[in-house]
Amino acid sequence: MCPQNLSPKFMQITALSLFDVLILVLALAMLGYVIYLRARAKKLSWLFGIRIFVLLLLVFLLLEPVWVSFNRKSKPNLAVLVDTSSSMRYGGRFNTVIKFIKQNLPLLEKYFTVDIYRFSPNLEPVAQKEISEMKPNGITTDISNSVKQLLNSFGQNIDAVLLISDGQNNAGPDVAEALKSADIPVFTVHPSADKQITDISIIDVRCSDFAFKSLPVELTAVFYAYGLKDRNIKIYLEKDKEIISSKETIANEGYNEVIMSFIPKELGIHNYTIKIMPVEGETVILNNNREFTIETVRDKLRILYICGQPNPEYYYLRNLIKSEPSMELVSFVILRNPENIAIVSDDQLSLIPFPTDTVFTKDLFDYDVLILENFNYAKFYIMSQHLVNINRFVKERGGGLLMIAGENAFGKGNYRGTALEEIIPVNMDKPEEPLEEGFFNARLVNYSHPIVLLADSVKESTKIWDEFPPVDGCQKLREKPGAVTIAVHPWKNHVCIACGEYGKGRSVAMGINTTWRWLLGMAQKGKSGIYYRKFWKNVLNWVGHIEESGNFRISVAQKNYIPGNQINVDLIVMDKSLKFYKPYLSITEPDMKIKQINVLSVIPDGWNVKFTPSLPGKYILKAWLEKPGSNIVAEDKKVVFIKKTVSSEDFNLQVNRPLMEKIAGITNADSFTLTDFSIDRINSRVKIKTVSGIKRQVNLWTLPVFCFIMIGLLLAEWLIKRIGDAT
Repeated sequence: MCPQNLSPKFMQITALSLFDVLILVLALAMLGYVIYLRARAKKLSWLFGIRIFVLLLLVFLLLEPVWVSFNRKSKPNLAVLVDTSSSMRYGGRFNTVIKFIKQNLPLLEKYFTVDIYRFSPNLEPVAQKEISEMKPNGITTDISNSVKQLLNSFGQNIDAVLLISDGQNNAGPDVAEALKSADIPVFTVHPSADKQITDISIIDVRCSDFAFKSLPVELTAVFYAYGLKDRNIKIYLEKDKEIISSKETIANEGYNEVIMSFIPKELGIHNYTIKIMPVEGETVILNNNREFTIETVRDKLRILYICGQPNPEYYYLRNLIKSEPSMELVSFVILRNPENIAIVSDDQLSLIPFPTDTVFTKDLFDYDVLILENFNYAKFYIMSQHLVNINRFVKERGGGLLMIAGENAFGKGNYRGTALEEIIPVNMDKPEEPLEEGFFNARLVNYSHPIVLLADSVKESTKIWDEFPPVDGCQKLREKPGAVTIAVHPWKNHVCIACGEYGKGRSVAMGINTTWRWLLGMAQKGKSGIYYRKFWKNVLNWVGHIEESGNFRISVAQKNYIPGNQINVDLIVMDKSLKFYKPYLSITEPDMKIKQINVLSVIPDGWNVKFTPSLPGKYILKAWLEKPGSNIVAEDKKVVFIKKTVSSEDFNLQVNRPLMEKIAGITNADSFTLTDFSIDRINSRVKIKTVSGIKRQVNLWTLPVFCFIMIGLLLAEWLIKRIGDAT
């Protein structure tokens, strides 16, 4: 290596053409010959020489000569890449890196032209005066794309790269593959990995995203421990900074799991924090906690299911309910009707008699939903007072009634003229009317009702309904004033699904009892039964007052958000008449600042707005519809929690020395620690690239010195002549 040197000088002739030069030379030769003939005498030899020199000088100046000096640049270009991801802040790594750069920069500049860049997810140039201002706050380490971006932008002018990082590459493509095509050496410098790290970092909390009030909830906290083998640690679970559960455990080196439990007391979405008490000598405590959210709903939906006869509808619906953790089922299926003849007396049968009085007098009000499928009350000596109790269960206690079709349901089950007729949302068929037979696809007449909403939008939901297999038969039910008809027979217009609200409770009428064909039919197409399950969950949740939404609601996809994520908010209207009112949305941020949004995009189901949170914490979304005069006609509220950004930068604190050595090896370079760095080893591997360029040029023909020379020569000729004449 050598610093800048000056090459030999060159003179350029630029003014006259080659033809002009030949003419001048010929004229000069002829003139010289004439002078020679006249200056035969010895005393004229000086005059001849002077005149020849003057003529040559004149020709030289007429050619407009230029004096050019060239500068040969021999310093290679070195790009220094500094990792500014958050993992570099641990153990004083970044402070050591800054000290290393300041200490070695003068030495590097002696042999290289140095440019400094910082990178985390992206590459950015750094001026030398900004070196001390760099902060390790990047959320990821992307070595591959950073080096690739550098080479794509400045590759032809870069002779070597000096990469300073801890090697915790957690983003972008594989580093080894990305650097195989690099034709310049990438030298690596990493902090020393000899010092033992002492650290605990929580990396995950595994639990359900919802829980039931007053019922135990179990969660699993996952954490890594370094340098703490067989140490006793304390773990706390907090809600709103209040400790609600704690546990002590012994930390193993590396991966650990701890199971904790608590009992939620309040309904709604709440933020919880798992914390581990710092231990003595811990490297960093910022990663000792992890936030998560759980939505607490009321206790399980308690369902009483009475079926008049075993059938596939009962089998599949019963299994669905029993598999739902949010539902609790007590079911009775009638295996023998009173009119069935038995060859033994009733007291010798192993079947349990149907407990009519207990069910409809004592136990009924302990349930949330009553399902009556193909059940004729008259056959089991159920008195009218029992039916009155069902009426009271719905209207006064806010219970839900679901009646499912069959040969013993609705009018064919003798419910016309009873206390149940008031709370059944259809006009029932007559007992003598036969069932409507044949396969058909139910036609929706209310696409946006929560019962049939199988996707986030009406359009997507309708598409799903169009793919449902046909059902087999229905009862001849008719629309009832005041009730909501949801689906009908496509050409007979018999009501297939209807619902209504009566007093404090709700009621649903299902005029079909072969929805199990949706489940099996979709399975034959190679599709899951998720929409069959979704439909029945919608029915039971609606009739049981779960997920109350009314005619206007806020819809936000329930997922884990972090600052910077865009959140898509839909304001959904169930009543089309509400779309004529003006929507508003206010967002209360974690710092209690309120942002009101008055301009929203129109979508088929209502309105849409997008916002990007910048802070972690609790965001309260409040939406309302106004009519002229500032009267609010509908409103809804929803809470969204934004979690703190968490990545391997926060829990994987080890220096990845093998990766740094691998990067250097692939590119035919060397790897160093901050303490054994050697400039000589870099010099020996970097090729010298010489680039020539003009350093200085001078127009000689404009210099006054040549004018003085000519004047001096002419004066000398005059003196020679005077001296010659005098002698």
